[in-house]
Amino acid sequence: MKKSPNIGVDGLNFELILEAKDFKACLFEHSLFNKYNAVYANIKVLHDRLKVYINLPRCIRKDNVLPFSFYDMKQLEKIKKKIISELQAVIDEQNMSCDIKAIPVKSIEYNITQQVANGTTCGQMLNMFNRFFYDGRNLVYQDPLPECKFLKDNVAVLPLVKRKNYYTIKLYNKSVEQADKGNMAVENDLLRFEIVFVDRTLKRLCGNDLSLDNFLSSEIIYKAIEEFKYVFVKRMVKDFKICLDEIVEIIFQSLMATNSALVTVATYRELIVDKEILRRAMIKWYKENGCSHYRARRNTSKFLSVNKRLNLPMNAIDTMRVFKRECMW
Repeated sequence: MKKSPNIGVDGLNFELILEAKDFKACLFEHSLFNKYNAVYANIKVLHDRLKVYINLPRCIRKDNVLPFSFYDMKQLEKIKKKIISELQAVIDEQNMSCDIKAIPVKSIEYNITQQVANGTTCGQMLNMFNRFFYDGRNLVYQDPLPECKFLKDNVAVLPLVKRKNYYTIKLYNKSVEQADKGNMAVENDLLRFEIVFVDRTLKRLCGNDLSLDNFLSSEIIYKAIEEFKYVFVKRMVKDFKICLDEIVEIIFQSLMATNSALVTVATYRELIVDKEILRRAMIKWYKENGCSHYRARRNTSKFLSVNKRLNLPMNAIDTMRVFKRECMW
């Protein structure tokens, strides 16, 4: 099992439907703070529901830029006792009869966070995913937010990918998110892929025991990290490659129809979200017109070198490869 400090747990959400005797006079909210004065847990009663949110990285760090990974697991038991003790004390103060250890999990967030490759930006990565993913595949790709249409590097965006009753995938600029919260000490261009597991995935991970006590265990956290890696590599990367191949084919067909790389770039510039897309299509085009593989590569390299003024995005695909390597077993 490959262990990466960049993959792990972020937040856990728990929810319990209260008995009438417990919620009739208990509309409240309470936060728990770590030694850095950052909130690591929140508990509230809203109508007939008790809701608890726990951010595991903030139990041991001042922020959640890095997730709670394999390398933090040795602290889990100590953290678990502290969380349960402090949350139960809040419950007892409200004269409620709940056992905090038994509260069932609603969702759990896992992520991988690291810098994008040299030559690209989080904005270009977000733009690429907004253009690649759409309805009609194994997953349901929701339309991006309006501001995603033409992304700028200083905009944190959350394009959503969903598999109903299993998980939601979010992609966003973690550096900007932290800067918006006043944390200016983080590295630039930190990209985060976050998968929120729900319903059927949670039951597959731990059977019928969805309690807080069970989910704050090394066995469940290990299993969920492996599930995260599986979803990322076998689902997300697979669909990414399908979309990439389709766009290369669109560019290739345009080259065949116009016999001009410059016309093709002008026509499909917004689809060329990485210079590598144009390079692959042009090599295929030259070979289709009788060039050897070596000559096709040479002609393509010459065109890209002479036409640097096109200023095409680059290394977005390399960034995806880096993320994939982190998730490989």
